[in-house]
Amino acid sequence: MAQGNPQAILELAGRHAVPGAAGLRALADLVLKKDAAAEKEFATLRVLLSPLVGDYMVERTIEFYRFLAAAYSGKWQQVTVDGTKIHPNFRHQMDYEMAGAFLETGNFTVAERHLQMTLKAARYWGNSFEIASNDLLCSILAEFYQGRILEQSGKKGEAINAYQEFLCHFGNSTAKLPQIAEARGALKRLM
Repeated sequence: MAQGNPQAILELAGRHAVPGAAGLRALADLVLKKDAAAEKEFATLRVLLSPLVGDYMVERTIEFYRFLAAAYSGKWQQVTVDGTKIHPNFRHQMDYEMAGAFLETGNFTVAERHLQMTLKAARYWGNSFEIASNDLLCSILAEFYQGRILEQSGKKGEAINAYQEFLCHFGNSTAKLPQIAEARGALKRLM
């Protein structure tokens, strides 16, 4: 989802019958504003996941997917409020989205704290199969957003380093992430 392509998530998750796939399809449907389809996927998630974790945790899982959908839909105020209500089992998976929300609402101090947690989680989880926010792309994007925070805080040298660290991942890449162009533009501006 960090790449902004919910349709690709639907296609990928459509090939799998595991409970998490239904949650990912619901997440993508919510971002695409297909609420009825999302509710059908949540119903599937309930059927598949309830025997494994119980009804209470299924509902907390659905709350987490709704939180992610708000984040990937740019509903920043909702994310900052709903993020405080997410079950503790999911807290380590939401720092990237919280950082983005606080960055977009101008609370750079809290955004930076969440970005630091995103980067720490990436180092901690390493090569595990963590899916949500602690994936490699989110960790790399966290470097970009850290550069934005540092730049907006007037820390020019540190911002340059953060942007350069981010861009080193894309030396010969054909990736079309808008953050790549933004980071290159920021470096030109700052140097």
